[in-house]
Amino acid sequence: MCSNIKILNTTPNGYIYWFRNSDLIQVIFKNLCFDFSRHTYNSFLDFITHMDADQIDKQYEKSMYKRKIPIPVCNTDMTIILNKEELLELQFLLNNKIGYNILSNPEEKIEYQMILN
Repeated sequence: MCSNIKILNTTPNGYIYWFRNSDLIQVIFKNLCFDFSRHTYNSFLDFITHMDADQIDKQYEKSMYKRKIPIPVCNTDMTIILNKEELLELQFLLNNKIGYNILSNPEEKIEYQMILN
C-alpha cells in the first residue's frame, strides 16, 4: 500500500483511509463511499456517534422499510437508511464505540432457503 495512505480503522463492512498528502479522509461502508475533509469528517463523526440506535429504531418501528434509521446527506435530496446493526457497526468504525458486536442478531444475516429431501 502507498505510504501516503493510512488505514485508520476497519470492520467487516467498512474501512477508513487517511490520505496524508491531501488530508482527505475516505470512509467506505458497505456500498457507500464518503470523501471528507478533516472538518466535515469530524462533523459527520459527531453526528453519527450521538445517534441512539434503539430510540430511532423505536421511533420508526412502523416504517414500511426494512432499514429504519435515516441519515440525511447534507445539501442533497438523498437519505441513507440503515438498520440498527449497520448503525452500530458504522459507529464502531468511526470511533471504536464500545458495544459493537458483529453477531448481534445472526437471524438477520442468514438468508437461505431450506430444501428438504
